[in-house]
Amino acid sequence: MGLLSSAVGLLRDFFMNVNYRDLSEKWYDEVWCHLKNVTDGKGEMYEENGRIYRRFTASIYGEKTITITDDTDDGARMDDIKLGWWEKTKLKLYGSTVIKRY
Repeated sequence: MGLLSSAVGLLRDFFMNVNYRDLSEKWYDEVWCHLKNVTDGKGEMYEENGRIYRRFTASIYGEKTITITDDTDDGARMDDIKLGWWEKTKLKLYGSTVIKRY
């Protein structure tokens, strides 16, 4: 099922000309808008098994940190994502990079 899901995601992105970064930023905005009692947050991309995925990390009153991942995220290849040189470097060095801060 995972292979079929990945193939469908790749075809969807190819035919719709969808930019993974733009989709991720919209997802970060949606998550931020639905959270309560948070003091700050950040939308990140992280590398896992050769693919890049999105996650959102938020602080609740500056004391507790929560991390939210997108269960429907098929991820993307790094070469297919529009990232700056520094963002790609941070992904390679640290395994993640911040895309948007709240």
